[in-house]
Amino acid sequence: MTQAGPNSPHWRAIGRRRDHYGGEGAMIDNRTQVFDVAMKNARTIEACVERLSTMGADHELKLVAQRLSRLTFRAVPSAKQSSEKS
Repeated sequence: MTQAGPNSPHWRAIGRRRDHYGGEGAMIDNRTQVFDVAMKNARTIEACVERLSTMGADHELKLVAQRLSRLTFRAVPSAKQSSEKS
């Protein structure tokens, strides 16, 4: 087994990933940035749904609807978070 050093591809990939995210998980900790990414992706999904609808792709729309339905349960704030804001 080879070790990951500065010249190995594995090490370089990890280095780039850390640089891309701004260091030690800065992007993950920044709620505003994560929210912005989510909203951008939501707009993309909305455009795709409109396009699939125009194309009459009922089966694909059904699959997207099922996936989005599952996501709605995960997107509901917990009771603990709701009570803290009140």
